[in-house]
Amino acid sequence: MEALVERGHFYLEHSIPSQRQSKGDVFTYEGHNYAAKQPGQFMVGAVVYFLLHKLGLSYANNYLLTSALVTFFSCSFVLAASAVALFGIARELSTSGLVA
Repeated sequence: MEALVERGHFYLEHSIPSQRQSKGDVFTYEGHNYAAKQPGQFMVGAVVYFLLHKLGLSYANNYLLTSALVTFFSCSFVLAASAVALFGIARELSTSGLVA
């Protein structure tokens, strides 16, 4: 997400120093290291990170807070909203056949 928002590419070079040394879950393609994960989560997280970056938060200056907020708004919040929507749909379907 950091590479996508701050540098406009998917490869991991020039990432924050504490994460640059990681050799796990990456693959090399045409001389660049990429995360060995599906890009969908990165794209959703990049939207959130873009907004946080505009507010002055970044992985470089406050890693724990920024990563917690990105996780919350890209995963936890979406999961909670979908659970509420699913509950609403189930409630509608279960009461639609009843006479009020």
